[in-house]
Amino acid sequence: MVKTRLSSRAGGDQTEPEAVKTPARLSPVSLFVMGTAFCFVELTSAFPYFGFIAVLAQYRLAFPCVLLFILIYNFIYILPLILLYFGYNRLQGTKAIKKLESLLGTVSSYLLPAVMALTGALLIYVGASSLLW
Repeated sequence: MVKTRLSSRAGGDQTEPEAVKTPARLSPVSLFVMGTAFCFVELTSAFPYFGFIAVLAQYRLAFPCVLLFILIYNFIYILPLILLYFGYNRLQGTKAIKKLESLLGTVSSYLLPAVMALTGALLIYVGASSLLW
């Protein structure tokens, strides 16, 4: 049970509530560095979008057509995420989802480091081979 000021007075207990933890304060420099890092990480997911816009610009279409194509592209891009969201919310709490969450938790602890190591090794190989040849 969570005690509040009102509930503690009503129960006759005159104890003071626990101190509220204040949020951490970050300096402007650290905020800038974090923002830059997040932008860099998120930029990689925007490359296909930039490519689509570049291809679309080469066709020199009228503005309504360009707007329609961008809306269709965005809808196709976010549709799987929307379906996953609604599907997960609808199935949340079922045995299948609990089993899937357990399986993903177990598998990801082994699979993710292996995939990241292989990706890193591939990137090092491609980078080194392009520098040397």
